[in-house]
Amino acid sequence: MHAVAGTLAEAKKHSASNALFMVHTFVTKQIDKEKFKMNNKKLNDFVEVISSGKYKKIIEGEILGPFNIAGNELIPPDIPLYIGKLTTLR
Repeated sequence: MHAVAGTLAEAKKHSASNALFMVHTFVTKQIDKEKFKMNNKKLNDFVEVISSGKYKKIIEGEILGPFNIAGNELIPPDIPLYIGKLTTLR
């Protein structure tokens, strides 16, 4: 949530009309597979909540949205947010 809030705050700072939050994961032989699965589940849960159940999970390489996030004086409620996911195998 913190990173999404920061993305929206930066979008506001730069007078952007849209914001994109991209999760980029680098997968190596040393990756903890259980943590990787848990992080993916948490990301999917987050997307499901902010989309009010419209999206159940992020599909690799796709961008979902727009999402309208309830904001405040720092986080703008009027900038559409998009979320994507990309994994790089190393």
